[in-house]
Amino acid sequence: MSASELPASPLIQALERILADWQAKAPTVAQSLQPGLTRDQIETQLQALPFRVPEEVYQFYQWRNGSEDSYNSTHQVEFMPGYRMLSLEEAIAEYAIIRQLLLEDEEVKENETCWFPLFAEGGNYYVIQGDVESKAIAPVFDFLYRLD
Repeated sequence: MSASELPASPLIQALERILADWQAKAPTVAQSLQPGLTRDQIETQLQALPFRVPEEVYQFYQWRNGSEDSYNSTHQVEFMPGYRMLSLEEAIAEYAIIRQLLLEDEEVKENETCWFPLFAEGGNYYVIQGDVESKAIAPVFDFLYRLD
């Protein structure tokens, strides 16, 4: 689905402004973004999760499905300094890793493992919190799991 076919939500409007800036100033970043997915494709992949993600996650992945997993010395494929936008498939795989690490901590409860990653840099993530019910929006958090 092209961005022009998406509803003009504040998220999509902001992402389109960022994309226009990249096309002018950092074309490698703009070119690294993969085409968006259909809502059905997103829903099918998200069925594996034990929680619902906010509507904005659907919009995000309809807009673009992450950036290519390529790296160069100029850091030109980074969505934000140090962070790469994960494809939906990568995000689901990273979620499974985060969840497993959290569950190894005896103080973490099952309902505290709903952190869904959108951007990654090594073991650092920007995550959004899922919930049992779908919401329109949710805050994004900086997540770093430390093995202390």
